[in-house]
Parts: sequence; structure tokens; C-alpha cells
Amino acid sequence: MAQGVPPATARRRSYSPWLLVPVLLVAVVVVGAAMENAAREARESAASEAKAKKDADDVLGSSKRLRELLEREPDPPGSFRDGSFVVGTDLSPGTYRTRKGGRGCYWARLAGFSGELGDVLANGNETGPAIITIGKSDKGFESKRCGLWVTNLSAITESPAAPFGDGMYIVGTDIAPGTWRSDAPQGCYWVRLRGFSGQMGDLITNANGKGIVTIAPTDKGFKSQRCGTWSKS
Repeated sequence: MAQGVPPATARRRSYSPWLLVPVLLVAVVVVGAAMENAAREARESAASEAKAKKDADDVLGSSKRLRELLEREPDPPGSFRDGSFVVGTDLSPGTYRTRKGGRGCYWARLAGFSGELGDVLANGNETGPAIITIGKSDKGFESKRCGLWVTNLSAITESPAAPFGDGMYIVGTDIAPGTWRSDAPQGCYWVRLRGFSGQMGDLITNANGKGIVTIAPTDKGFKSQRCGTWSKS
């Protein structure tokens, strides 16, 4: 009896793991490219949204500024704002005041426009409301960061006896004669004035670091800087 032939044994295919490397690399590249595209699209979208918001803010800001200009009351006759002016042509001689003051107001009365020191008749750096008398012989006037100058010299305080802050005031109109005390005497500088030309001849007396002053009924004006609030004693 012939011996049987043993059945064929099924052979298992074996795959080298190195064959999977190119496939994995392709997958990584595809995924990376997709992520980079998504990140780029996100950045572009964010930039587009930011630009749209800025454009909208610019439009709203311009509209607001335009509305404020349209709604603002016209400047009073004879008034003027910051700039350089020819006296007698651009503005008339006389006494002007800023009814609202702020830090950094600079003004100068000019004998000419050479830009040299000799053409400066008087000048000042003011804190708070300011007052200036421009002479008939002045050639020019310059103002920076002062706002609106007006010929209205009526009171800017609640009453002559009410507390007031730094700035220039008219005695008998804004503030009453008498003794006043500052709540910030250290560094306080004040001046009693016989006029508002800004020149030394209008200075009656001044003091630095003294928080008490007696203003005479004959004084025309009073000016203070770094004094805080003045209250009548």
C-alpha cells in the first residue's frame, strides 16, 4: 500500500514593517498640510475680522466726530482758538479769557514774527482758566493748547466766596477780596495782579510754598498753580 502524500501546508505571507514607512510618511504629510491650511485659514479669517472691526470703528469714530462738530454751538463773535494771529487783522486788542482751562496752555504776546526772543513781549504757561490783555501796539498773539479764548469776562465761579482751583481769576467777579487758604500749600505758587498783560509791571506780589493769601479790594486778578483748592477764611 502506497504511503499517502502529506497535505500541503498553507504558507503565511509575511510583510516587512519597512514597507509601511512610506505609507505612514504620506499620511503624516497629508495631515500636516491639512492642519497648516486650517491654521492659515484661521489666521486669515481673524485678520479679516479685525480689519472689518477697525474699518467699522473708523467709520463710527468719524461719524461721531462729525456729529459733535455739527452739534457744537458756533464760537461766540470775537472769539478765537489756538494758533498764531496778527493783532488788528485776525483779532482785536482787548482782554480775553478761557472759561475752561487745562494743563499745558501756552500763550505769547508778540512784537513781531521773527521767532526771536526779542519779539516776545510776554508769555506764560497756564494751569486752569487763563486771562490775557492784548495791547493795541502788539503785532501778534500765539496760543497753544489753550482752547477757546472769548471776550466774555463774566464770572466762572459759582459765587465770589465759593472755593476755586488753580488758574487766573478776576477779583470782584470770580473771587472776593479777603483771606484765602489753600489745601495744598507745599509747592503752591500764587500771584496777586493789577492787570492781565502778563508783564512784570502787573505783578503786585507773589509767593511760593505759602498756602495763605490776603487779596486786596484794589487787586484786579489772582493766579495760582499747584495750590489745590482755595477756600475763604
